[in-house]
Amino acid sequence: MSKESTSGWVWEVFASIQGEGIYCGQRQTFVRLAGCNLSCEYCDTPAARDPKPRFCRIETAAGTGGFQDVPNPVGASDIVDICRRLGSHTVSITGGEPLAQIVFLDALMLELKASDFNVHLETNGTLWQELRRVVDCADVVAMDIKVPSASGMDDLWDSHARFLKTAVETE
Repeated sequence: MSKESTSGWVWEVFASIQGEGIYCGQRQTFVRLAGCNLSCEYCDTPAARDPKPRFCRIETAAGTGGFQDVPNPVGASDIVDICRRLGSHTVSITGGEPLAQIVFLDALMLELKASDFNVHLETNGTLWQELRRVVDCADVVAMDIKVPSASGMDDLWDSHARFLKTAVETE
């Protein structure tokens, strides 16, 4: 693989407790990728919409809240090493929108699975064609429903339906 395909734009990597879904209440490492194809008014991390941030914030030790900035783009193998250091067996890949960086996401998820991590993919559920490429490496796919009044986009119901169909067809 080329360096471009194994490096990506990452907003932050940190350890925390999952607040929703099947892993709710469990410790996870969160890898927040940069960039998003939507502009939801209720976004909990609007800074992560920036597709090419200059730096990535990396938590120095799990639960300390101490961070260091590293230059972007960051290599998939570097992210896997950071996930090992932060100590959780489950990695939640979130964003922005992770599927917006599909080549990097594919490389990252393959390396995480090869390193025996559980992979939890959090997505806005609009990039159904990209999901096909990585769904086999995801242990869990968590999809948000994005209503037009908040997403900044016209009706997304067809995209959401195709996304769910793609996820079901790959079980």
